[in-house]
Amino acid sequence: MTKFDQNSGDIIPEAKAKEWINNYEEGRYKYTPINSMYFGEKIFLKILSLPTVVGIRIHNAVDNEGVFHMLLTGVNDVGEDVYIPYQGDSLAKSLDGGADGGGGEGVGEGGIPCPGGGCP
Repeated sequence: MTKFDQNSGDIIPEAKAKEWINNYEEGRYKYTPINSMYFGEKIFLKILSLPTVVGIRIHNAVDNEGVFHMLLTGVNDVGEDVYIPYQGDSLAKSLDGGADGGGGEGVGEGGIPCPGGGCP
């Protein structure tokens, strides 16, 4: 059974997110649409805590295997995307103050899809 808690969601690099969003916009892959996506509170709190962020944008995206995703970015007061700085390779490491493995800027990803992950 799928676990729904505050930890659902992670960060992927900005470059990968832009590629997936472009895949969706260009119709490069056939994919199975989803009805909704669950994200836990930590990813939203991380985004909303960023300086200049006034809201959250949800992007449709398709990875290079044709899997549909919903990606999260912050949005500033002029409508520009604000990316999530991260350390290491995951939100958990970023929220805990970092770890080995570099870092950069990214977007929220890794929610639980419906259908497919645990629909009500």
